[in-house]
Amino acid sequence: MKFSDLIFNIEKINKNTIPSLYLILNNYSENHFNKPFPLLFIDFPINAFKILCQVSSEYSAKIIIKLYLEALGLDDDKVENLIKNLESGNDKELKELILKLTN
Repeated sequence: MKFSDLIFNIEKINKNTIPSLYLILNNYSENHFNKPFPLLFIDFPINAFKILCQVSSEYSAKIIIKLYLEALGLDDDKVENLIKNLESGNDKELKELILKLTN
């Protein structure tokens, strides 16, 4: 998977499933991290997860992150494990996976 494909998939999910939230996420991300939300998710998944929790709810954040991870082609068990890691503040495995998939 190319890096641009990953960005496209994340943006497509955001625009199609949560259009108003998409604008809030991008504005917040660009104002606080100087990058659009899809890039923030790729570079700093834990920060993206925290922002999602702040602007929606933890439950919604998990669903959205699940959609992102499924767009990467991951199976359900792997997705659940990565989400549990994010909840506990650990994004190392997810960062490594994204790096591996986009290189």
